[in-house]
Formats: sequence, C-alpha cells, structure tokens
Amino acid sequence: MNIFLSFTISKSKVPRQFLALCDELTSRGHKVTVISWKTQDVPNVNVKTVDFPSRRPTKLKDLVFLLKLIKKERPDLLIANFGSVNLMLLAGFFMGVPVRVAWYRTLSEALRHDWRGSNLAFFLLKVRKRLVYKLATHFVANSKAALLDLSKTFAVPLKKIVVFHNAAFDIMEHTNKRELKGEKKIVFVGRLYPTKGVDVLIRALDIIVARNKSYSLIIIGDGPLKSKLESLSNRLGLSQKCTFIGAVPNDKVVDYFKSADVAVVPSRNEAFGIVAIEALMVGTPVVASRVGGLVEIVRNGIDGFLVEPDSPKALAKGVLSVFEDEAKYYQMCQNARQRFLDKFEVSRVVQKQADWIESLEL
Repeated sequence: MNIFLSFTISKSKVPRQFLALCDELTSRGHKVTVISWKTQDVPNVNVKTVDFPSRRPTKLKDLVFLLKLIKKERPDLLIANFGSVNLMLLAGFFMGVPVRVAWYRTLSEALRHDWRGSNLAFFLLKVRKRLVYKLATHFVANSKAALLDLSKTFAVPLKKIVVFHNAAFDIMEHTNKRELKGEKKIVFVGRLYPTKGVDVLIRALDIIVARNKSYSLIIIGDGPLKSKLESLSNRLGLSQKCTFIGAVPNDKVVDYFKSADVAVVPSRNEAFGIVAIEALMVGTPVVASRVGGLVEIVRNGIDGFLVEPDSPKALAKGVLSVFEDEAKYYQMCQNARQRFLDKFEVSRVVQKQADWIESLEL
C-alpha cells in the first residue's frame, strides 16, 4: 500500500509511537510518507517526510499543497491526526483516496472543560467537526471512552471505529527495587488545565497531610492555572509539602516516576492518560479518577486504585490505601510493571495496528 500519515514529528510521546508504526509498515513492504510541520525537535526518521507549507493551524495553501501531493503520489490510504484531520479528510475525499482514517484521542467534554472561547464558537467547531467526520471511512479511538464519545457527540457509526490504546517505549531493563521509608512521594505529571484536576489533588494533599505528615507532592507541568494552583497550595499551608517543578523534557518525566512512591492522575475527563502507563512502566502504582480511558489502564486494587473524580476526600483515601499494607504495595509495583509489558508496550501495539491497516479493503 501507499500510505500518507500526518502528525507533527517530534520527540514527544504520541509522535514517537506513530514513527514506530511507520517503521513497522515500512518493514512489511509498504510505502509510507509522513506529512508534518517544520519543527526543531526532530528525531531520526527512517521514512519519507514532507512538510506542510505553513505552520499550524492549517491554511488554504496547505489544502492546495495536499491536493497536488495526492494527485502526484496517488496514496491508497490517509491517516490523519491532530491539526491535520479536517484537511486530510477533505483532500482525501475530493481526490478519491479509497481509505481515509481519522485518529481520535481527546474527549469532547475535556475540550469543553478547557475551552476559553464563547459557547457559540465551541458549538460551531463541534458542528464543523461532525460534518468533516462524515468524510472518513474509518476511525481509530485511543480508548473505549473515546469510541463512545465519537458515537454520541459526532454520530459516528460504531462499525466504523476500532480501539487502539496509546503505547510507550519500554526504557527499563528492570524495575527499581523499592523500599518504603521516610517521606512518601506523590507525583503528578500533566498540563495545568481545569480538566486535569490538579486543584482536587492539592486539596487531597491537605487531607492526607492532616492525617500523616510523611507525604509530599511534586507537580510537573505548566499551564494557565499554575499561579492559581500555587496560591491554593500556599493558602492551605502546603508550601513545604507541594513543589511545582514546571515543564520538563519528556525523557526526564520517567525519572520522576521512578523516584515516586505513587503517581496520581486526578483528571475530570481523560480520553486515555498516557502518563499512567509511563508510571506503570517503571513499576509505580497509580491512583486515578474513574473516568474515560483511565479505567482501561488502572486495575482497581491490583496496580493502583480508581476513585471518584472531583472529590479530594476520595482521592486522599485512594492515595492512603496504596500504603496500608506494605506487602501489598510491593505486589502492586510488580503488577504495574507487568501490566505495562502485557498491554501497553509499543512494539506489541504497533504490530496490531499494522495488522489492522493491512486488513482494510481498498
């Protein structure tokens, strides 16, 4: 097959997974072209790449460019991600590309939580997306929650959707030998946006520290809520227990998970939650909200706990429960590592994705 796959090439998590998929497809004899945006953060790429003429968001000249490229190369299949979905589906439809795949990875409710424009603008964007999605022949959702959102919000027929979870590269030769002693470290990694629920986590820390002062929280990430969250921490008297690190390089995130005793994902909405599988990879138990794709990652009581969202009390109880039984804690660490290897290691996932792509009827 001749395949066009569009995403921003970078060293971040999801693009690296797509590059692995490109390598897998190429190894099977398919021709793969990646259509991307110019970026300085470019890893070594083993497939042909072409850049859109303008930066995101896409513009009319990008559509003209893509139409000409399709006419010249005659791809059998288009796979669209992120900011290229509308453009790829439109161009693919008008140029008669047989298979047009849209990859769906963010819940509409999560977008609504973080939306800072008018209600009318959000409604119009949703209507536009619903119309564009009619041009796709297939959809990939990164969780069952995303599948249901596609069906409910955009009226996509279930028969058009397949679920493939996000994956991560295994960088561990072995899991850390853990030993619980002294202060227990809680780690959060993510954008500081309303949907991520960091305010809930800080309030939960207040409850935890009131019961047991041998806990501390490290918050890794940046976003528009940072100053408000710092103010909340100070107001609750947690300045010595809550540390804001800011954004760190992707390859350093895992180091924080390695040193943590528990990772927390307190999202109000979450299509998947790739930070959860990164924590599992290094054998760190995860306490996560019982929402979206997180329920497909964390097994309650086995490699972490699932708690009610938007509840500091429930979140505090979940974190404290991780450490109630030391022997069970160490077993959770082992379970977490094995869960990652069995379900979310990238080579396993991309092989299944490539099998599915090869099964599509042209």
